[in-house]
Amino acid sequence: MASGYIRYMKLKDPGLFGEAYERTARQLPVIGEQKDIRYYASPAKSVLNGPETTGMGFWSINPYIGCAFGCAYCYARYTHRYAMERAANDEKMTDVLGEAYNRLPPWLAFERNIFVKRNAPEVLSRTLRFGSDRHLKLLDGETIVIGTATDPYQPNDNTVLSPFSLFWGGAITSNVGAFVQVTYSSPDPVSSLTGTPADQFKHTWSWDNADVRYASTTNIAGLDVIYGITANNNPTVQDLWNTTPAWSFPYAVSSLAGTPAASTMIEGAFAARVGGVGGYTMINDLLYMELTAYKTLGFNQQNSLGINPFDGPGLFGNVAPYWRVAIEPHWGRHSLMVGTFGMYLDVHPWLDPSFALGTTATLPQSDKFTDIGLDSQYQYQGDNYWVTLRGSYIREFQRLDASFANFASANPTNLLNSLKLQASFAYGGDNRVVFTGQYFDIWGTSDANIYGLDMNTGNALTPNSNGWMAEIAYIPFGTSKAFGWPWFNARIGLQYTYYNKFNGTTIGAHDNNTLFLHAWLAM
Repeated sequence: MASGYIRYMKLKDPGLFGEAYERTARQLPVIGEQKDIRYYASPAKSVLNGPETTGMGFWSINPYIGCAFGCAYCYARYTHRYAMERAANDEKMTDVLGEAYNRLPPWLAFERNIFVKRNAPEVLSRTLRFGSDRHLKLLDGETIVIGTATDPYQPNDNTVLSPFSLFWGGAITSNVGAFVQVTYSSPDPVSSLTGTPADQFKHTWSWDNADVRYASTTNIAGLDVIYGITANNNPTVQDLWNTTPAWSFPYAVSSLAGTPAASTMIEGAFAARVGGVGGYTMINDLLYMELTAYKTLGFNQQNSLGINPFDGPGLFGNVAPYWRVAIEPHWGRHSLMVGTFGMYLDVHPWLDPSFALGTTATLPQSDKFTDIGLDSQYQYQGDNYWVTLRGSYIREFQRLDASFANFASANPTNLLNSLKLQASFAYGGDNRVVFTGQYFDIWGTSDANIYGLDMNTGNALTPNSNGWMAEIAYIPFGTSKAFGWPWFNARIGLQYTYYNKFNGTTIGAHDNNTLFLHAWLAM
């Protein structure tokens, strides 16, 4: 049970948990360790220090109290005792922190017990809100320095295993088969605890993509027909091509890197949060058609399956239909697929996703999303290589009745678009080396309440993000099979993501560029 939840319950009934629980509710959580250094999450009331306070000719921000570098000449070393004393007076000492307070001199505690201002971005955003005194002074040319008392780049590197998935796939009977995935995802690199009551619904193990289907064949008017029923938990996970969202490139991404905040609903917003049943058919190995209906799982069902319900947009008010049509002609060594897919979602947002009110209810109004996608894939098979071109475009129309009425959006309707263009070249036996490049672009309507305000202009920001991604992947066990093959396979990839624009602005977009080395092991 998260400390934030205990704190909230204590306020409602001071005698509910007793003194020990009340003290635990106030303790600062340990959010990282490195040898003999511990990092503690500490809420900040302010993070911007003005010249009138410091006596220096600039503003300063210190995201930490304490510094792991421990420079002998640092003027801030002996002031650390005040932060320790405040933690003690507020009964925020953990046993370890309390021991350090009594044992370590202030100059050593400065580099051994470091307080991280977890809410610094939110506090700074409020301080520099458009039109505020601080914001106007910044526009006049004032300077902000980050890290005057402590270095802003603390050596708090953590190694995490994330994600780790267990897959099972195969035939159950001659007509029934399944694909099932269970995934472990570690907490975020700082902590999974934010101090809110909703923390109790965070999980590490959860069910992931799942598809159980029935398939059979027949012949109609001389045409071969495959038909069947699919039951799955993620729209597009049942698709045959790598152009729809569930299986599109990139196939692995860093869980630590920043990613664009906006995406269409069909691009995973309800993955593992729904259950759907539908029918499909492939006619003459040429025309594929499918129609599936989805309903969201209830709050308790999602939580039982390891999904934090509050991480999702809400619950469906009605059945959400998903459709898919694609045609794929083949000639010689060539194949071409052209298709369309889409979904209509009627979503009731959560009334209180922080769970501060202790309710799992949704708003009576709903937001309505219509996603329509177009996709295509071309492949050529050479003597010892494959060339593949893929593209997809999704247009989402948003009618935000609930969000607009509750001031979560500034507009009653918005548009959101997502474009991916990709080329790959696979060379060698069993695709031994694969080179892939992709251009991605997300753009849509500006909305101050959803995307915020530009601090320089005061204009509403857009969801716009675009850039490039390149990856080289090596598959060591192909024609030269490894021990235990085919029960042991691997794919090792090096991926780089480059942003031209990130969350509506080009300023600082390159700061989100990511180099990602990953490995897949399949057994």
